[in-house]
Amino acid sequence: MIGFDDNRAMQEGWSIFDCEGSANGPWQLQRIDEDEKFMSDGAAWEFVVQQAHVGSVYHASVLNCLYDQNRIEFDSIFRWIIR
Repeated sequence: MIGFDDNRAMQEGWSIFDCEGSANGPWQLQRIDEDEKFMSDGAAWEFVVQQAHVGSVYHASVLNCLYDQNRIEFDSIFRWIIR
């Protein structure tokens, strides 16, 4: 994804993965399984949304990119958040 800082995301315990061919779309925000900072992808989603909510331009831009590049993933994240 253009403008995505994978190093920063990985330090936080998550990343955007290219899942081309997936029924859930090509770009997906997922936890780094080996890192164990998050117990689930949902927990990573909550972290990114919370950071965007408190004003992180970086995290908001990640969500905007997902909105543009994989609406399926974007919608899944927000359905998870409002559950």
